[in-house]
Amino acid sequence: MLETWTIQSKKVIEIINADGGYFPSLHHIDFEQDGFDHMKLCYYAAVSIFNLVNKVRREGVVFAMTPAPNEPFGSMEDVAAFFHREPGMLLFLAKNGKSLIDDNHVLLKLRFDEDFNPIPIDVHTFVAFSEYLYDHRDEKGKPCLKLMPSNDGDAAFPKIQRQFTCWMKGEYGGPFTEQSATPFREFNGTIIQLHLPYILSENIVSIHPAIEAFPNFNLI
Repeated sequence: MLETWTIQSKKVIEIINADGGYFPSLHHIDFEQDGFDHMKLCYYAAVSIFNLVNKVRREGVVFAMTPAPNEPFGSMEDVAAFFHREPGMLLFLAKNGKSLIDDNHVLLKLRFDEDFNPIPIDVHTFVAFSEYLYDHRDEKGKPCLKLMPSNDGDAAFPKIQRQFTCWMKGEYGGPFTEQSATPFREFNGTIIQLHLPYILSENIVSIHPAIEAFPNFNLI
């Protein structure tokens, strides 16, 4: 069993109420409009690796969070306390710096009884991949993703490559330690990003309006 938490828009809840489930798709994301174009290949990598490890064919994944592998937040208060210690993390997780704490978002506690690998990764590692992932074609001309050093003397690349290799195996590669490869050095802690295939109505344990879950935040 997997328990985790995610922040989603109310549109996702509306879809679940209408259709019984939410099945994300990369085809429905406008990366350029959202100001998230630099992360596009990372999103594609997440879906590709999730499918590879779990032997499925999904068009997208739901991003969820946990403070440590196999150690979920126990309560809404635990989630709020974490972000109280790391208030900038909410902006880090938001698209284009937009607030996740408003009337349009909710905090969901989810439970999955089905067995799958959520391919956990340090969120800073995930973002750092954006500097190293490139479109590539293999020897048969098939499009694929490839890691390449950002420059000839890139000392961080071997560590990035090791993290990516672990991720492709569905293994947690450990905390992100190569500070030179990320612009988010000011954070003292991190959070683990999980990937889910969908959200069905029966997966929802509880729903909390974001502004009630985080009453002390005023992020613009």
